[in-house]
Amino acid sequence: MNKLISLSFLLLSFIALNSYAEEELVVIDSLDINCTVPNGPIIPDGNVASEDELVSAQNGIKSYQTGLNAYRLCLADLETNLDPTAESTETLKTALKSLYDTSIDAETLVAEKFNLSVRAFKERQ
Repeated sequence: MNKLISLSFLLLSFIALNSYAEEELVVIDSLDINCTVPNGPIIPDGNVASEDELVSAQNGIKSYQTGLNAYRLCLADLETNLDPTAESTETLKTALKSLYDTSIDAETLVAEKFNLSVRAFKERQ
């Protein structure tokens, strides 16, 4: 049930962000966004995973979190360097905030998925 809710939330966030992005495409394209979103880690199924696989996933999560922090700092830097007199500044700030918030949601979902996997692993022990 939690997985379904989490996946549904992520999907809705993605759809909302894409809808917003399509409407503001011209404005956002005017920004030179060189912020890289890291790939999410692979979380093994705790029902069949070994302890080594879970440890490897945990290390992947730490790397993912480091990458997301760098991504968020990049977004914050972009916002700091926006021209306050430009007509599109508020729209760009809103878009950057949406990207930032979506990265937080993605990180939370990865943590939830990993925790479910660890619980399933521990139940087998």
